[in-house]
Amino acid sequence: MIKFGAGVTKEEANNQRTAFEVLDPALVRVPELYRYFDKPPFGYIMMEYIEGKILRPDMQDGIMDKLADILAHLASKTGKKPGPFGGGLAQGLLWPDGEEISFRCTEDLQAWMNRRHRQPEAGVNFRDIPLVICHLDFAPRDIFMICFVKGAAT
Repeated sequence: MIKFGAGVTKEEANNQRTAFEVLDPALVRVPELYRYFDKPPFGYIMMEYIEGKILRPDMQDGIMDKLADILAHLASKTGKKPGPFGGGLAQGLLWPDGEEISFRCTEDLQAWMNRRHRQPEAGVNFRDIPLVICHLDFAPRDIFMICFVKGAAT
């Protein structure tokens, strides 16, 4: 399968590769990354194709419990510095477009957030918060239900 677009980046590809390597495929199956390349203005991710159905909350009983298990599994994987799990620049909803943002340590992230806080005196404190994988776009279009019959995907 190929994902492409102006917002598809090397950081996204590295995150996918890292997630594939560290997450338990029995809980959450991340497509294996084959290759990333760019031809501006687009980036391209070539990855394993996994067949499934886009998840809907009404598909089966207990689906929300399964999603909670996936999120708990993501939160069990910790990193040493803030930012993309696979390294690189921070991108996405929390970070302004066109600004190259990276953090060396938790204190850098905390200072960046507090400079933008509406009430800087209140601020945020990340000192005792573990750095974990956050999906930041946990949307139904990104979650597929894979059915298994006698050990083979169907």
